[in-house]
Amino acid sequence: MNQDEIISMMKEAGFYFGKDDEFMPEWEIFAALVAAHEREACVEVCKNIYNETAPWNYDKGAVKCGLAIIARGEK
Repeated sequence: MNQDEIISMMKEAGFYFGKDDEFMPEWEIFAALVAAHEREACVEVCKNIYNETAPWNYDKGAVKCGLAIIARGEK
């Protein structure tokens, strides 16, 4: 994520900005930490699915992994 994407998401979420849309570096750090945590969780989901499907069906495992990541966003 770049700074513009972070600002856009923060505005969508209703974050208050100072005058002239002043951006606080702490928010960028927070966004990076949240993104890193979610990536790590997705990796764990995919590792578990890989262990269930490997080495017999990689295509099925890839599809299951993608669906599991999508499902994480629906919780």
